[in-house]
Amino acid sequence: MEKIAKTSKKTSTKGKATTKKNTKPSTKITTKKVTKKAEEEVVLTPPTLEGVEPVAEPVEQTVVEVKEEPILNRFFTTEDKKETSFVVDLEPNFWWSRLYEYPFARDLIETSDIILDCACGTYHPFKYGVSGTAKDTYACDLNSELNKEETIKRFDEKGYELLNKRVKDVNLANCDMQNMPYGDNMFDKVFCISALEHLSADIVANGLKEMKRVLKSDGKIVLTIDYPTLTPEDLIKIVESVGLKLYGKTDYTIPQNAISSTYFGGELKCYSMVLIK
Repeated sequence: MEKIAKTSKKTSTKGKATTKKNTKPSTKITTKKVTKKAEEEVVLTPPTLEGVEPVAEPVEQTVVEVKEEPILNRFFTTEDKKETSFVVDLEPNFWWSRLYEYPFARDLIETSDIILDCACGTYHPFKYGVSGTAKDTYACDLNSELNKEETIKRFDEKGYELLNKRVKDVNLANCDMQNMPYGDNMFDKVFCISALEHLSADIVANGLKEMKRVLKSDGKIVLTIDYPTLTPEDLIKIVESVGLKLYGKTDYTIPQNAISSTYFGGELKCYSMVLIK
C-alpha cells in the first residue's frame, strides 16, 4: 500500500511536469477608470480619408463689370457707330462724316438736357433728329430757316416733309454765334457740328467764348471738325486761350482706319473734341 501511494505520487508529479503553460503572448485586456476631468479633456475628431481634399462650400460671387472710359477726343474711325438715316436718308458721299458725327453727338445727350445746336445750318438734320431725345432743343445760325427749295434739292419732297414736321420741336434763331440771344448758364450741352473749320481763328475764339457763357457750370461743349482744315493742335490753343479745357481721354493719333473723303477735293478726315469750363 505504501509503494502504490509513492508511485501514484510520482506519476502525478510527472504528469504535472509535462503539463506546460502556453508560451504564446496573450492579449491582456485592462480597464481604466476614467475620471470626469479626463472625460472633459477628450476631443472628438471626425474621421478623415487620407489624400482626399475636403469639399469647400460654394461661395456666391458678385461680378462687377468695369466699363472702359471712352476716348472722346479723337479721330472718327470706320469702327464707330454709323447711321445712314437721321430723320431723312443721308447720301453717303455728301454726308460722309455726318454718318458718324450725328450718332456720336446724339449719344451724349440725356433726356433731361437742354441743348443748343450752334451754327446748325439750314436743312442739316441734326437739330431735328435730336429734338425727341433732349428735354428742349435750341438751334441757331446766320440762316436757320428751313428753305424748302434747298432742302428738296439736297433730299427730295419727302425729305422736306419729314424735316418740316420737326420744325415745331426746335427753337430756331437767326444770329451770329459770336453774339447769341441766350442767357448765361442756360444749356447742358452745346453742339457745333463741322462748322468751326470754315471760320477764322478770331471768330472761332469769340464763338467758343459765347458757347462758354451760355453753358451751365457742369455742361459740355461737343465739337466735330474736319481735318486738316483745322488741326487739333491749333484748335486746342484757341480752346485754352478762352479758358476752356478738354474733357475725358484724348488721343489725336491718326489711325489707319480713320474715316476720310475726297468728295470736296483734297482728302479730309474728321475728329471730335469735348470741352468743359
